[in-house]
Amino acid sequence: MKTKAANNRVDISLFCEEMLATCAVTNLRKLSRHVTNGFNEKIKHLGLKTTQICVIQAIGQNQGQPMSFYADELCMDLSTLTRSLHTLEKAGLIRLEPGHRREKLAYLTDAGAEKITEAYPLWQEAQKEFISKFGEECWKNFLNAAHSTTD
Repeated sequence: MKTKAANNRVDISLFCEEMLATCAVTNLRKLSRHVTNGFNEKIKHLGLKTTQICVIQAIGQNQGQPMSFYADELCMDLSTLTRSLHTLEKAGLIRLEPGHRREKLAYLTDAGAEKITEAYPLWQEAQKEFISKFGEECWKNFLNAAHSTTD
């Protein structure tokens, strides 16, 4: 394997080629963007992005928790989640109430529950299309690996 260019400097293109082909971060992010775009296309008429639907889902499953709980649950940076929560609150999909000290607790509103109800069949359709492309066995293996890594 040639690692030096003619001027005796390391040929970084070889490193980059290997990293792009095998890097977990690069390839998971590429897959994530591809899947996100497909799901966003399905729900675009709802006026939300999949990232916002994920936050609403987490709140719907565990209402009345502090923002830090949802940040941990979704593996999100707290400041990113806070911006998303304020956007969802302005849209009337969630409400934030004072908690202990400076904490804010998040609750799903009726409008938020309606959005999840509208999104659910669209999510099912997008999920089914994705799994048919990805392969059911691969998806099960990926979910097992993802859950064991992030839990």
